[in-house]
Amino acid sequence: MITGGAAGIGKGTAKIFLREGAKVPVVDIVQKALKETEQEFNHAHVDPWIAVVSKVVDVRSYVQVALKKFGKSMYFSTLRAFRGRGLPYVRPCTRATVA
Repeated sequence: MITGGAAGIGKGTAKIFLREGAKVPVVDIVQKALKETEQEFNHAHVDPWIAVVSKVVDVRSYVQVALKKFGKSMYFSTLRAFRGRGLPYVRPCTRATVA
């Protein structure tokens, strides 16, 4: 699962995951960019989601659906940039198993 996946580092990370055979839920707040990324990837293992990662209800929604579609063991990559500061906030991919 990659947040911020419609552009920049997130999009590049999604490409790598797809190339390695992963099923990739791609989450972004920008609908147009997410649609363009989905069309560019044109891959059966891409699952696009419009969501605001700072809203708990959005996060719960896409995580629950992704768990049903892809299983309990998933990797999460949280990528977002702080607008106006020009500094990326990146958490490395970690493995999380949700019961």
